[in-house]
Amino acid sequence: MSLALSMTTRVACLAAATGVYLTYKYIQNVRTKRGTNNLVNQLKANPEVAEGFAETLDILVHKRTMTTVDLDKKFESLLNGTTNKLGTWLVKYIQKLNNGNYLFVTTVKTSELMPVGGGGVNAEEVHNLNFLLKENAGQYAVYSDLHATLVDKNLRQSFAEDVFNIIQL
Repeated sequence: MSLALSMTTRVACLAAATGVYLTYKYIQNVRTKRGTNNLVNQLKANPEVAEGFAETLDILVHKRTMTTVDLDKKFESLLNGTTNKLGTWLVKYIQKLNNGNYLFVTTVKTSELMPVGGGGVNAEEVHNLNFLLKENAGQYAVYSDLHATLVDKNLRQSFAEDVFNIIQL
């Protein structure tokens, strides 16, 4: 009896902890979405702000040499707003800067399986990642800010690959 109660107590504690964690993730996602929307609103209200913001994206994510293409054509549907998807990424804002570079404000969702009892619960996390695409004589480079975790680093690599795939089409 004592063992059964002990097991029941453990399961209840695990379920409660999972609930707290999922609530934390939900609040974190709401904050991320609001922060991203605030940034997008600032950039839309004053596109010159994007020039300064782009300068903060100075950590090289990935670069590749490819045939030079018309990036305006490649990103036309994103620039004119007919689409907001780039692979798995939701492009919240894109701007061609005065120097010909492109600023991307994006979000992407990831999920992790939280083991609960005999099953599991998916915990989604929304990431806001911002990127700068530079091109110089067929050398394309994607820049971002400093990554905080391995997940952030891998997501940045994933975005760079998605951009390069669009350019190569």
